[in-house]
Amino acid sequence: MTEHLTLFDGLLLPSLLATLLGTVLAIGWLIDRAPGLGLLDRPGGRKHHAQPTPLVGGLGIGFGLIAIWLLVPALRPDPWLIAGFVAMLTLGAVDDHRELPALQKLAVELVVVAVCLAGAGVTLGHLGTLLPGIKVHPLWLGWLIAIFGVASVLNALNMIDGVDGLSGGISFAGFAALAVAAGLAGDAALMQMALVPCAAMTGFLGYNLRFPGRPAARVFLGDAGSLSVGFLLGAYAIMISQKTSVPAITTVWAVTLPLLDGLTVIQRRSARGVSVTQPGADHLHHLLRAWGLGATAITVTETTLALAFAGLGIALWQVGAEEWVSLFLLLLLALVFRVASDRAWEVLRERAADTHPLILGNGPEDDPRALVGSASLDAAKVSGLPEARSGHGER
Repeated sequence: MTEHLTLFDGLLLPSLLATLLGTVLAIGWLIDRAPGLGLLDRPGGRKHHAQPTPLVGGLGIGFGLIAIWLLVPALRPDPWLIAGFVAMLTLGAVDDHRELPALQKLAVELVVVAVCLAGAGVTLGHLGTLLPGIKVHPLWLGWLIAIFGVASVLNALNMIDGVDGLSGGISFAGFAALAVAAGLAGDAALMQMALVPCAAMTGFLGYNLRFPGRPAARVFLGDAGSLSVGFLLGAYAIMISQKTSVPAITTVWAVTLPLLDGLTVIQRRSARGVSVTQPGADHLHHLLRAWGLGATAITVTETTLALAFAGLGIALWQVGAEEWVSLFLLLLLALVFRVASDRAWEVLRERAADTHPLILGNGPEDDPRALVGSASLDAAKVSGLPEARSGHGER
């Protein structure tokens, strides 16, 4: 019988504290070694932070999680998921050291996700009542949908990593929501497994968030962190939806904000005929920056939104709303998100059209700054405010 820990009877709380401490110590040790490892994010081009910053946050998180998984078996996920986490950590670290071609990196991601989900037996055997009175069982397509889902989450988290504390805060919100959902479903083991990454993210945020007297992050998450943490977040979401009474659509709500942001960017760039892998300034954090929010305010705003979306999904489940109702509201939210963000960019373009016509896409259609369209503008130039330091460049 699987050992269950509780917050009060011994091992869980010390384990969470040990994960936090292990992450903090690992990052502190790695900071001084980042230059020798070639893991420094240097300012220049689309990267606006003031000084070279170590890209070791993800490696520190990896150390904290792997250490506790080795020490406390009750908190350990399937070995195949650990292998996938390590593989993504390695792939991201290589990309942090020397930027890999986007398609090559995506191909490796898909292979790792496919193999590790298959090995762990993580698939979507049921999607719930997504149509009135009709339960959806995707059968063999469940594995392909699971691959697409996990790959979407890890890439969305990677793309949104553009402001100090943002990716870490959103990741924390996602794992916390999954832990709450698993707890409400009565599965203590999965709840505890989802809480452990929250502790690791807390340790990382201690280095990555801005505080009074510290105007910039000491470390960045890096691709090593966003890819590995995103893999774990996506895999845990699917596991919880299949092994508990938590509906699959409810776990989607837990990762809704990064998915909406990524999907909106992809749709907008595709509509303009621009490669989705081309760097741009068209994410939600760019929009918020252009409206005058600073880095900390952006992180607080988006993390709060992530928690609100996740909380709404859990609330719909708890009040007994049918899964198709939850799906309908999620699709409605996606539409509102897209329309509202497009309109907000248009307002900014209208306000700044007289002073920055080319930057805003009012110049020749072949102007490189106009290709992405209304969201390609440089948010800092539009708002007239200093640019927020980015986590790992702009995507």
